[in-house]
Amino acid sequence: MKNIRNTALLVLLITGLLTSLSVSADEVETMNADKKAHMEEMKQARSEHKLNREAFKWEMQDKKDEAKSNREGFKKSKDEMKDIFSDVSTEVKNELKELKNDHKENTQELKESLKDKDLSLEERADIKDELEEINNQYNSDIRNLVSDNEEVSAFLDERDKLKVKNDLLRLQAKEAREQYREWRDEAVEMYKEAFLNRLITVLPKVSDEKLSTISDKVDAMLERIESNDKISDTKKETYMAQIISFKEIMEEELESREIAEEEIDLDDILED
Repeated sequence: MKNIRNTALLVLLITGLLTSLSVSADEVETMNADKKAHMEEMKQARSEHKLNREAFKWEMQDKKDEAKSNREGFKKSKDEMKDIFSDVSTEVKNELKELKNDHKENTQELKESLKDKDLSLEERADIKDELEEINNQYNSDIRNLVSDNEEVSAFLDERDKLKVKNDLLRLQAKEAREQYREWRDEAVEMYKEAFLNRLITVLPKVSDEKLSTISDKVDAMLERIESNDKISDTKKETYMAQIISFKEIMEEELESREIAEEEIDLDDILED
């Protein structure tokens, strides 16, 4: 039953994309009116960018494999964390519980606000930045409370090193996505905001595996559209911008899950 529901969600995601392809072409055609004179140049440039994207794809696959390996490290450390924290004093555990409750209260409203279907990309990014700042302070406060316990501190040091590696991988992935857009920033941003607001309540219900599968299929869709001589250059640019925006949404959702996995789960650690 779960697989059927997930498959239905996957179909919904793809259907939403295809529907948008049909209703939104005129919008980008208007927006790109001033670029029509350069379509021939863009056509020639596509061949060169296609080779670049192919190189990016292999480079990013290596980074995805490394990030996946790091995620496994975090899952393993999560299993060990409860045992590591078992020697923490009752007094410190009570302080950790209070800290956990305060953190939940401080972040709950922000997390709920991300479900708003009318947010701009800039507003959504601001909320995520605020959450990241709060989470960083939260992790720092945990470190301070357990600083007298050498075993726990050493354990958290190793997690921090892994997190730094993941932060660098995410930064490199973001830079690669920006290059992947080529000259389509304005169009990609427009579609990304529209798609994300439609899918914001659906995405959390789709498994990591299916999101990765969708992202991989998007690469194949790009190649098919780029090599299709029956599609006009204007519509080709429209479709490519839409598909790239969809790919970014999938990849950023996976990254958000990675970041959540890296958080110190006091609920599990302090479980009676």
